[in-house]
Amino acid sequence: MAIVPCGSTWVSQWGVRPQVMLRPSFTNKMVTSQYGISSKLRCLGSKNSGLLSQESLHVLFNASFQNPRRSRGSCFVVRADGDFYATLGVSKSASKSEIKSAYRKLARSYHPDVNKEPGAEQKFKDISNAYEVLSDDEKRSLYDRYGEAGLKGDGMGTGDFSNPFDLFESLFENMGGMGEGSAGIRGGSPGDLFVIIDILPDPVLKRDDTNILYTCKVSYVDAILGTTIKVPTVDGMVDLKIPSGTQPGTTLVMAKKGVPLLNKSNLRGDQLVRVQVEIPKRLSGEERKLIEELADLNKSKTANARR
Repeated sequence: MAIVPCGSTWVSQWGVRPQVMLRPSFTNKMVTSQYGISSKLRCLGSKNSGLLSQESLHVLFNASFQNPRRSRGSCFVVRADGDFYATLGVSKSASKSEIKSAYRKLARSYHPDVNKEPGAEQKFKDISNAYEVLSDDEKRSLYDRYGEAGLKGDGMGTGDFSNPFDLFESLFENMGGMGEGSAGIRGGSPGDLFVIIDILPDPVLKRDDTNILYTCKVSYVDAILGTTIKVPTVDGMVDLKIPSGTQPGTTLVMAKKGVPLLNKSNLRGDQLVRVQVEIPKRLSGEERKLIEELADLNKSKTANARR
């Protein structure tokens, strides 16, 4: 019976309630025609306009149009300057690994398939846009010198990540469930299948890290004389020996009957069994008589020991 540690307090095999979410395909709505914006950009860069300077427009047009063949399929988005470093929560001297680590953490938190809060999708797009620029040496250099006005429209690497979801998938391409969702629009690639597993608590067995906790009840007679009882484990019912003279609250250790370590299935925790001794509130006449005889015998032993 396999155990899959999920970072939860309880063991997954004791109750799993899956919820399936299908991520629809997303259409890239950010593409803007080079020639459709040229006249507007020239107006914005005029002497009477304070939005874009002539120097910024010069860099913008040189970066976007100097190689028309290279620009095919790419996009350019003009908007007010933002602080990409602040968006990712890194300093301007941050290394590539620090930028990538910050992006991965934020992208997981704000991906609209797992975060349904208002504004999460826009935040995700802002994060992706910032990473697309800061992860590329050439784009980062232009951004540091001229802000967003100096950015080119090239895609990152061999792909076009003007769609932030493409960027996300490129970094998480080994994540399970990729391409298992509904078919994309107009023959596009399928969306992804996200499965969320809620682990339900077990009424008997409790988990503490890699250990399993269980409380058993034995009669006072069995605690005195010793016995063997059946106890539940994650692998099924197992015999457990209760030694004679077991005291109330004693904890017995069942070695390697706990949860396997992640990626080390040959290593397991233990099952800790706490013994609860039950004292009867009512006795039959015969039981009382026998216990009284036992009490008299115990008094005699105590008296002899004092002599």
